[in-house]
This record gives sequence, C-alpha cells and structure tokens, in this order.
Amino acid sequence: MNSLPHFILLTIDAEFLVKMRKS
Repeated sequence: MNSLPHFILLTIDAEFLVKMRKS
C-alpha cells in the first residue's frame, strides 16, 4: 500500500516530463 502512491507519483512525474519535452 505504501508503494502504490509512490508509483502513481512517479507515473505523473514521467508524464509531466514528456509533456514538457514535447512543448
């Protein structure tokens, strides 16, 4: 349960990075 929020945060961070790179 403790690794779930961390995984979601990592995914959001990765998506944000991709969006910034595409811009």
